[in-house]
Amino acid sequence: ALNFSATQEIDRQQQLHKEEIAELKTKNTELESKNTELETKVTTLESTLETVLDRLTALENTPTE
Repeated sequence: ALNFSATQEIDRQQQLHKEEIAELKTKNTELESKNTELETKVTTLESTLETVLDRLTALENTPTE
């Protein structure tokens, strides 16, 4: 009876671990997606900033009359 109870407990814990692993995999996928989205936004912002700085430099270097 003890051996059977121990086996049931191991099975229960294993099922809980499987559920936890599935949840963590889902969360990981969500975070990877969000990370990719944020990386894209950073790249866009860097590009926009570079353009603005180039235009500012050009304006600063334009001779005034």
